[in-house]
Amino acid sequence: MFTIMFIGVMVKAALLCGLLYAVAKHEADYSFSKVAMVTAGLALGSMCIDGIVAPQLGIWTAIVHVAFICFMIMTFCWISFAKSLIVVGIYCAIHFAMAFGGALLAGYLIKETQGTGMMMMGASESEFNELQQEIMNQFENLEQQTELELEAAARRASAPPPETTAKKAAPRKATATGPRGSLPAVVEKASADDMKWLDARRSVRVSGIIGAAGSRMATINDELKEVGDIVAVGHGGQVYRWEVTGITADNVNLKPLNRSAAR
Repeated sequence: MFTIMFIGVMVKAALLCGLLYAVAKHEADYSFSKVAMVTAGLALGSMCIDGIVAPQLGIWTAIVHVAFICFMIMTFCWISFAKSLIVVGIYCAIHFAMAFGGALLAGYLIKETQGTGMMMMGASESEFNELQQEIMNQFENLEQQTELELEAAARRASAPPPETTAKKAAPRKATATGPRGSLPAVVEKASADDMKWLDARRSVRVSGIIGAAGSRMATINDELKEVGDIVAVGHGGQVYRWEVTGITADNVNLKPLNRSAAR
């Protein structure tokens, strides 16, 4: 049973990867490993919604399902709200068609089996019903065990990475001293300059990182940048420039270059 559910998650992940590429192309992160984790999370979240919310809302639970899928895709695959609605609409339609077709096929096979299968082995109708109930009980037990295994896997996948200790910058040495109780002149000048760069740096917004190691690109201030590109920001009547020196899976390294008066 677990193997069947694993194959189902992989098939849905491949389908979602195709939809993300077709709708969002280079805007979305459609790497299979991440989409597979998102799909597993969607399966687990859907089971929780059906168990907790469905008894209260009934048919309106579908709205909760759509909102949950949109949130997961927007958060982990880096696409806009409008495009996530398109992806979710197509994804749900295909998923519903597959589930409906599977239900029809299962119903047909069960009907055929009830008519001929057990009767050909000499079993009575009551014995057949007892055996069918026993099989259903075993199926429910396997389904509950699978839900617990998926929940444990989702917890391990969503665990935050260990925090790295930032390197502390070496303190600046003063070359001139002022009156007692005041900071050295060189330190005051350097601190004011650093504060201007820090204020300008707050205007640099990284809204997404896509691609694999060695070919990653980042969306910085609504522009797609790669290693070696220049990021420019206007602040306080001046233009500050940084060079993109590195892009990791969760961070963008910027090296200050220069600043000049805004034109």
